This record gives sequence, C-alpha cells and structure tokens, in this order.
Amino acid sequence: MAEHFDLLKEQHQFHKGRFFLLVTVIFFTYFILMIRLVDITIFQHDFLFEKRQKRFVIQEKRSGQRQRIMDTHNFALATTMKTFSIGWQPSYYQQLKMIDHLWLAELLEYDFEKLNELLQCSKKFLYLKRKIELTPQQSLNLKRIKGILIIPEDKRFYPLQEATAQLIGFLNIENQGVEGVEATFNNVLQGSPLLNKKTKDLKGRVLAFEKGLSPPQQSLELSIDSRLQAILYQELKKHYQLNQMESLSALLIDAQTTSLLAVTSYPSFNANALQGYTPACRLKPFLDSYEPGSILKPFSIACVLAHDKKSLNNFHAKTHPGYLLLDGHKITDVTKKNELNLTDILLYSSNIGLTKLLHQYPECDLQGFLKKFGFDQQTGIELHNESYPYYPSLVKKGSFVEATLAFGYGLQVNLGQVARAYTVFTQNGRLKPISLLKNRSDKEELGIQVLDSEITDILKKILTEVIEIGSGKAAYLKDYPMAGKTGTVQRVGLHGYEQRYLAFFVVFFPVDQPRYVLIIHADDPRGKIYGGQICAPLAKELIPKILAISQVPSYAKELSWK
Repeated sequence: MAEHFDLLKEQHQFHKGRFFLLVTVIFFTYFILMIRLVDITIFQHDFLFEKRQKRFVIQEKRSGQRQRIMDTHNFALATTMKTFSIGWQPSYYQQLKMIDHLWLAELLEYDFEKLNELLQCSKKFLYLKRKIELTPQQSLNLKRIKGILIIPEDKRFYPLQEATAQLIGFLNIENQGVEGVEATFNNVLQGSPLLNKKTKDLKGRVLAFEKGLSPPQQSLELSIDSRLQAILYQELKKHYQLNQMESLSALLIDAQTTSLLAVTSYPSFNANALQGYTPACRLKPFLDSYEPGSILKPFSIACVLAHDKKSLNNFHAKTHPGYLLLDGHKITDVTKKNELNLTDILLYSSNIGLTKLLHQYPECDLQGFLKKFGFDQQTGIELHNESYPYYPSLVKKGSFVEATLAFGYGLQVNLGQVARAYTVFTQNGRLKPISLLKNRSDKEELGIQVLDSEITDILKKILTEVIEIGSGKAAYLKDYPMAGKTGTVQRVGLHGYEQRYLAFFVVFFPVDQPRYVLIIHADDPRGKIYGGQICAPLAKELIPKILAISQVPSYAKELSWK
C-alpha cells in the first residue's frame, strides 16, 4: 500500500514551470485583450460608429422647400405651393369599383377609355397625375381606393403668370430650373436638403424615426418692380394686338443705379401651366442680338465730339444729289435734307451726314471708341444664357465698313447692351454693369468714366430735340421732357438683307434728372416699319404710367441747358 501512495504522490507532484507558463499565457492574453479594447473604444470608435450607422441607421435625403423669388418691394414673383401626385398600382385593377373608376376620370380630367388603359398597364407603379391640388374630401376619397397612392409634392406658382414668365423661367417635373432666373440661380434656390433618420434592428424593423427640421423660408430678392413689369407687359400686349409684327419687346432700367426694373416680350406664355410655351417665347431683350441701326448714331457723334468739341458748330455738309457712293456702295437717307449740321445728323438720322462727318475727322478711332460703351461685351446681368455680341475685329479708316458701323450695321448686340450704353448719358459719362439683384456691391456701383460730362450734356440736348422736332416726335409729351433716338434696320436672311425690318426706340426721362432708360423693339413690323412710327407711340403711352407709379410729377419747364 505504501508503494501505491508513493506512486500517486509522484504523479501529482507540483510543477513550478507549468504554473509559470500558465500564468504567463493568461497575463499576455489579458494584456492583448485590453489593448484591443482601448483600440476599439478610443482609436477606432468613429470608424466603427460610422459602420454601425450605415447598417442600422438609414438617412433619407429629401429636397427642402425651394426659395421664393421676390421683387424689389417684397412682392412674390415665384413661390412654392403644396400639391399632391396621384400614383397607381395596376395589380389592384380587378378590385377597382366602377363608381371609383368614373370618379377618378372626373377628378383627373381624363377620358374614361384613356384612364382605363392606364389602369391596366403592365408596370408595377405609375403616376396618374403629377402636382395637383386636392381638397380634404378628395384626399379622403382617394385613400379609400385600393391601389391609389397620394404623394405630397411641391409645385412652383408664378403670380404674374405671362408678365414675368420669360424672365423668371419655370421648373421641370423634377423641380430643376429650366429658363431665366430659376435656371441661373437653381443651386441657390434649391436650399439645403432635409435628412430624415430611421434606426433599424437586424431584421429591418424601425426602432426610431427622426424627422429633419425645415430651415426658415428664404428668398432671392431681385431689382424687378412688379408694378412696372405688369404695366410694360400689358402695354406691349395691347400694342401688339393693334399692329402686325412678329414680336414686341421692351426693357426698363434705373438710369442712376442701372438696376433692371422690368423686361418682357410679347407673345409670352403661362409659366404656371406652360400653355403656349415655345422657344419663340424667349427673353429676347437679353437672348437675341440685332444690328442696332440708328440708335447707335449718338455714340458715333460722341466719338467726333470727344476729338473736337468745336465740330458741333463747325461741321456743315451738303447731301446733293441725295446719295453718297463709297467703295462701290450707295449710302442714302430716308429724310431728305439738302444741308446738314452736326445736330441735324441726329435729328433726321442722316447716314450721309454721319459718313461725311467721319471723313472730315479721320483721326477719330470709331471702332475703338465704341468698345468703351460695352458694345463688344456682355452687360454683366446675372443671367446664365445672355447672348454674346458680335463686334468687327478690323475696320479700315474711311471705308464703307466704318460708315455702316457708325450708323449701326456690321455689329450685333442685345437690347440690354444698348440700354446700358445709354445710361452713360444719365450717369455723366460713367458706364456700369446692369444688375438683376436688389443688393449690389459698392465696386459695381462706381462705374467707369468713358465720356466727358460736357459731351454728355451736348448729346442730351440734341437727343431732346430728336423727341421734340426730329424722328422721335411721335413720343413727345409736353409735361414730361425726354431724350431719345429712333432706329430702323433691315433684317438679315439666308440671302442677305430682306425687305423685312427691325424697329427700335431708346429714350431716357425725365431728361433734366433722368430716372429711367427705356428701349422698345419691334421685330418684323408690317405696314408701319420705322422706329418713330411703331415704337415711339408705344413709349408715349408707357412713360406717363411709369412716372405715375414712381410719383414723379408732370412739369413743363425750361431745361437747365437751354
């Protein structure tokens, strides 16, 4: 027995080496686990949390409410309405009752057969109608129909409809800006997206839902005056219906700040329903370019006066025999005068007189001088698709090309560029960019001095006489002194100049303390074709209404330079 006990004692003998090995393994295992724990909780916390969020927390991004577009007096030009889109699951067609079928056709304004065809389509889902207004009762009735889905959606609303459609633009079905301000400022108007959060478990069940908060409603403020915009549009519409022409456009800017106050064309379209929209209903004053014709002549005269102010009294020219041959081309006048001075060139819009004036002063760099007024550059208006001008790169002195450039042929500009150039006469010789926004930077408001103020006063006096006794006398108003210029050019076709015309009239008023610059353009007028016949009478109708809105009193007094 003793031997057996000795054997057992030997087998269960304590081994120190094994003990220390076991302790060492346990210690290192614990140490490694602690390091891993610190790494997970501190160094990899953000990474693992992001992984967890992606797996269990779902963020649903939805577009925020689109910003409003406001005029300078805080009147809404574009706002957002709450509407609904009606969706349909065709698998429920067999359960649709006839009474519901008839009611749906009436609500959605569909023909019964057309609706029936839609309801039976092979798709899993389709929209029956997008962005419509529903009364509470209509919503309740729709919810009772199996297979109908009511989806809230925003819809853009334009209070002035056709009057601002071309400038403000519109949205497509995905609420993206397509034209005008809506397209130019699309990213700004969209606002910040809203994020809804859903927390789910491993089986996909929603544990928590957090709805994103809508930011305060913001607005894009424009310099447009909705009252002037409405007046401009209504007068254009009335004048268009009384006369035959392809289109009629007008643009009004502040003579001191060069802010855009109103701009439109007729025909237009309804931006709320896109009724009658075609590419022809575009914002022509900024998107189309034209040869400006005689409305460019004041700047050609300014070129000579800048070189020699004495030319105002020293220049005299005879127009006999009624035409002038230059480089094999014949230059003629509409109004026949045997003898002209510098003032008469603008009063009667004489091409012959202007050509002879330039020949008498060959040192004048007409091509370079006209660039000072921005005829070779865009206006600076905040519109993404403003047309670029065409300006000749090389003009030979004393040539026929220089002569035609002087009276408005051989270059192409938009109405905004012409109106901007005329603000030089209201700004004592300074040129500023045109702005569409209500708030402008100080740098833009300073402008660039391009003409001596003494010359601008001379031209203001001559342009006043153009309205009183010259080619623009159809716009004359005794109680509202104004200065301006008419212009008429032939349209260019596939085979050169056609017997179709473009008529213009530019005017700034009241001339003693200018408040506005207005330009009117008639495209392809028939019957009456000249700017003094078709555009000047429209200005006569518009100007008293514009000044009445601005509370400018009528007056008939001697101007300061007379």
